Amino acid sequence: MAAIKRRVGGGTFWFEELLSTGLYDVKREIGECSDVNFKVDASTTDAMNHDGAIPVVSDTAVTDMKATLSFKTNNFDTPNMAMALYGTAATETFAIGATLPDGTVAAVETIVPVVTGADKPLLKGRLTFMSNQAVGDKMPVLVIPIAAVSSTGDIAYISKDFGQLSFEGKVLKHDTDGYFKEYLMAK
Repeated sequence: MAAIKRRVGGGTFWFEELLSTGLYDVKREIGECSDVNFKVDASTTDAMNHDGAIPVVSDTAVTDMKATLSFKTNNFDTPNMAMALYGTAATETFAIGATLPDGTVAAVETIVPVVTGADKPLLKGRLTFMSNQAVGDKMPVLVIPIAAVSSTGDIAYISKDFGQLSFEGKVLKHDTDGYFKEYLMAK
């Protein structure tokens, strides 16, 4: 059997927020991700046999299992900015004659998207990553049923380079679906 070489050059993330009811919100596209990393760690402890002059490892057991992820996107839409600012995406309505956030005066009733920051310090939900490049004749699809996602890094309001939103998360164990599943879909 020939070895399959793996290089996934890009893909898209989707997010479904876990609501307080235990149900998931509407699936929304985070967007194209330029950098996605996923890591699974198992900590172990060794049982030692001290029968001889030199102790030897006679068994090992897993004591801890952790999975983490990180990803970056250059999609600065309102829902992604809300995630990055630990906030909520909404809209505000300004009446005719009201002063808008940019200092202009509303000539008509105006609805403006807004992110209320720092009102959602913990965001949990399902993440789905779909590769846009095949691995062999398959397309990897990573499904994480529940992760606690947080923003990392700075949000560049002024920058010489294109900005990115950076996130990381702890993968939590789901009651029925475990930590994660990777599907290899036919391309």
